[in-house]
Amino acid sequence: MNNARLPSKSTEATGWHTCVSDIHRPKGSHSFLGTAVKVFAKEDETSADYKAGLPGVASRVSDEFKEEFPHIKQESFSNLLRAKQCIIPNYPLPPEEGKIDILRVVVRENMSFDLLDRLIADTCLTI
Repeated sequence: MNNARLPSKSTEATGWHTCVSDIHRPKGSHSFLGTAVKVFAKEDETSADYKAGLPGVASRVSDEFKEEFPHIKQESFSNLLRAKQCIIPNYPLPPEEGKIDILRVVVRENMSFDLLDRLIADTCLTI
């Protein structure tokens, strides 16, 4: 799960995206509060310190980003990342969740840090 927490924290730390998934949030916190989180875990942290969930990152473009760049659509991120050989689909959530689209990445446990670094860098450079 640490492999999935790293891109979650990194994505949210940019301020351009808000994570919808909660696996990178410590137990007891309920949502993104607009404060920066430490991207790298402390040595004594374990999965038990975080909310349970699937090893994936689900994020959406932040409200601040939408206000500053209203002409840039979220699906453009998916298309631009595909050109860099990263397949990150853009999905709408069910209607009862509102009109929210998410970008979704499934992170395998054996995914190397080099590949995670490339994913994070490509995501930041695309923006």
